Amino acid sequence: MVFILSLSVGLLSCKKNEREKTFVSEDIKEEVLVRNPKFADAFYPGNPAQLKSMLESMFNKADVVSDENVAGIVVPHAGYMYSGLTAAYAFKSVGYKPDSVIIIGPSHRMPVSGAVLYPEGVWKTPLGDMKVDEKLNEEMMKASDYFHTDISPHEIEHSIEVQLPFIQYLWGDIPFVPVVVWRGDEKSAREMGDALVEAIKEDGRKILVVATADLSHYHPLTVADKLDHEAIRALESGDPMEIIRADNSGATEVDCAFALAAVGYYAQAVGAVNTEVLKWTTSAEASGDTSQVVGYLAMKWSK
Repeated sequence: MVFILSLSVGLLSCKKNEREKTFVSEDIKEEVLVRNPKFADAFYPGNPAQLKSMLESMFNKADVVSDENVAGIVVPHAGYMYSGLTAAYAFKSVGYKPDSVIIIGPSHRMPVSGAVLYPEGVWKTPLGDMKVDEKLNEEMMKASDYFHTDISPHEIEHSIEVQLPFIQYLWGDIPFVPVVVWRGDEKSAREMGDALVEAIKEDGRKILVVATADLSHYHPLTVADKLDHEAIRALESGDPMEIIRADNSGATEVDCAFALAAVGYYAQAVGAVNTEVLKWTTSAEASGDTSQVVGYLAMKWSK
């Protein structure tokens, strides 16, 4: 089994783009949109028993204290061999079972405008089915027309799919909202953050917001260390937009700085002003190759 350490835009083809509709009952004949897993056996094990065993091992190794006041987290999205333990640190830090999870990640293979939601239905994983939270989808689109639905970018994107087994292992098949973005400026990040605040307040449930991003790509370890710690400095600065400025200036490299800024702005708006880096690492920790590494971060925003 080969696990992928990261992905640059357009460099990886995925499994055949399959859209499937099934019926929830013979009586109702209600069609349900189904997204099948596209990256099992590439980014993570496709065998359910092997996947559960790997997740159990990673969560056991994640030495982190759970926090009931976490509003948002940062997780990576590479192959589990490289970044899975880092992701486990972030998910394990959440000291409650969310009623729903919003996951915001980059669209690696297709440029998109605004923030693109998956409209409805279920996403299958080796551990079962996860329902798209259509109610929360609607609240987000009501809050801002920056949010809209489109299936296409989600069908070929891995950054959200790889988060689902972590959620299922900890909390079962809770509903979730998948969101992909491309790039955006500070104004758009604030608009998106404000919309998250409004939608979650209107929804009234306990919602966890997840931003998924990988840090620097394919530099020597010493260079990656400098670039990634500049990203950490920006995220800890108290200004949610600083990560966009640092990325735009070349001081750091983040494949989804926009998502980090939007979620950071949301967290600050709801009083989650405490940032804590839970783990930083690179692909060298797993591969031993320090000549070209990818950086990974686990972080939380809490009240």
